[in-house]
Amino acid sequence: MTSDISVSASNSNDVFDAKFLNRLFWIFVSVHALFWSFVPPFFMPYFRTDTVEMFVTGKQWILATHKHPAFPGWVVEILSQITGNAPFVPYLAAQIAAVTAIWCVWKLGKEFLSPQLALVAALAMLAYIYFGYDSTNYNNRTFMRAFNALATYWTYRAFQTNKIYYWIGIGIALAGGIYSKFTMFLLVLTIVSFMIVDSNVRKYWKTPGPYVTTGVCFLLFSPLLFWLIQSDFAPFLHAESSISGGEVSHWKWGIRFAVLQLPLILPVMVMLIPELGIGWKWSGKRFWGKDTKDRFLTFMILFPFCLTILIAFVNGHKIRSDLGCQIWIFLPVFLLHTAAKVRDDWTAIRRTLWLVGVTMVSGALLAFALIYFAPLFSGDASRRCYPARELALETERIWKEHFETPFVWVRGDDWPCGAAVIYGDSVNVFSPIWAREEDFQKHGGILLWQITDPNDELRFHNYFSNMDFYYLENYEPAPEWLEKFPRKKILPPIELTPNTRFSAKTIKTGIAIVPPEGHSFGEQSD
Repeated sequence: MTSDISVSASNSNDVFDAKFLNRLFWIFVSVHALFWSFVPPFFMPYFRTDTVEMFVTGKQWILATHKHPAFPGWVVEILSQITGNAPFVPYLAAQIAAVTAIWCVWKLGKEFLSPQLALVAALAMLAYIYFGYDSTNYNNRTFMRAFNALATYWTYRAFQTNKIYYWIGIGIALAGGIYSKFTMFLLVLTIVSFMIVDSNVRKYWKTPGPYVTTGVCFLLFSPLLFWLIQSDFAPFLHAESSISGGEVSHWKWGIRFAVLQLPLILPVMVMLIPELGIGWKWSGKRFWGKDTKDRFLTFMILFPFCLTILIAFVNGHKIRSDLGCQIWIFLPVFLLHTAAKVRDDWTAIRRTLWLVGVTMVSGALLAFALIYFAPLFSGDASRRCYPARELALETERIWKEHFETPFVWVRGDDWPCGAAVIYGDSVNVFSPIWAREEDFQKHGGILLWQITDPNDELRFHNYFSNMDFYYLENYEPAPEWLEKFPRKKILPPIELTPNTRFSAKTIKTGIAIVPPEGHSFGEQSD
């Protein structure tokens, strides 16, 4: 059957059994979440760069770093403690966030669509790269998306019911999002702007709701705000410096951001072809009609999208395309609701379920092939096959060979240092964010850096310990950095083989050992 406009949740087209739809939802979502939680460790023995950062910060229980808030790191540390440092921890955390966001799509979809179309809208998001392969890059955006979805859904429910617990939920979700990544303020600005623009919603300014939300959010956010003041708003200064490099263009970067959103959302849109067809047309009544709920859905997607482009135009600097990850979470609901014609029958639903299933399987197989068979494609192993556990064991062995005192600090290039921290026993990356030079000199530690052929690419990221560490053009550690440790002893490089069944280049790691105060090399002291 075909409808002239999107079907409401109370329409007679609701011919599907609710239990059947619920079962379909949880089957698809559970299979998706279980795969991306527990299978990646088998073909991705080591983690992606941002995920390594989450492990390092989580062990410190700090509020924030010079880059981001630290909530995602807390989640990883908690799950690591619960599971005994299981290898699937960050992947499981990412899927907890993904399922939360998809559940919100499902719930909000039921407010605008028939139950079966709400199911389609939710399952279409399984094709969203940030809930699939890119979820293996667990980072600050991961839980920010979940809190963004929760805050948006609860905001809609608050506008519909004005119940105080929804207003409280909004405050909690906004604070959680801010503790994940400061770009959550984009949603704060969107909600406030809609409450100013929409005449029907402006009435809530005369009720306790918005002020309860503000109070809850501020109360939860206040420790982080205090930290920001003490640090002279270091993360915002870092963000400004990170986007200020490169060509300045007041039109290029905004257009680039907008264009790059299409390949990210295209797979989601493909999932809806059975319902929307190829020649999709708007319904003006649903796009920006008299009903507040219609305007809400349109505003919550288009306003942050247009605002981000405007910021790029005004600022003149590059904005990363993945900033759009929080904008499109409810895109399937929006597309189905605002379409002029929608097929709402079992044939269309079944085709979408097949599309979703095929996408899930093909996406998983593609990710496996690109990583597992990387040596066949590029001649070298994927960085996901980095011998991190072996490096951690070797650094601990070297330390214990020289000293009986605890092995506390690693320092240098954050990539090998992160490996030592994740798989080491009570080892930490030294950073001025949470330690002093006196601490390092007292306890001593191990210096680590990558040894790479000058003709090869050196993947180097500036996170914590290497605030003062850098390479020369020939990929040698800067002499002035090494000179900071006059008591050091440079040891032969550690050579390890990547965790792959195929032939790959040996990975060499430079190492130097700095003895604790009062100790000499080879001295086994109490």
